[in-house]
Amino acid sequence: GRTWDKQDCDGYKVYRNGKPIARVEAGSADDKVSYVDDSIDPDGSYKYYVKSYNIENGKEVYGSSSPAVEIIDGYTYAPADTGGVILTGYTGHDQKLVIPDTVNGKAVTEIGDGCFSGNAWPQRVTVPEGVVRLGDYSFECCSLMQKIFLPDSLKTIGDGAFSGCGKLSRA
Repeated sequence: GRTWDKQDCDGYKVYRNGKPIARVEAGSADDKVSYVDDSIDPDGSYKYYVKSYNIENGKEVYGSSSPAVEIIDGYTYAPADTGGVILTGYTGHDQKLVIPDTVNGKAVTEIGDGCFSGNAWPQRVTVPEGVVRLGDYSFECCSLMQKIFLPDSLKTIGDGAFSGCGKLSRA
């Protein structure tokens, strides 16, 4: 699922891999708008963007596209200050999860705040060499996680990184 800031418009069209897949009304008083795409392979690769529209003379008039959000092999990511990438989310269902050391050709250097939070699938997790930081609440409530293997490169573990991981033991 993706969430974005509400604009002054009548609605939004959501695109996956360049094709429109949904319309989302802007009618609510909330500050945020969200959409969940339930028809994807959780480990797949996708590119999403959103266009706002207004109804003028019975026709939809579109604004410019939002920045694209890519999901590659189930991961969303953002550029890191280190020149690598920060993993920001995970949609996969791997029980034995081996986090990649690169995404889209760039080194994974951080696991972002809340990246795996609430994902009940992983039971064994391997964090790759090169990761220097686990963000705040990065693995929070991964309720079935029993073991995590951490790299020598790791320098920082954020607040609550493993809170709610009651089955976790030392690896």
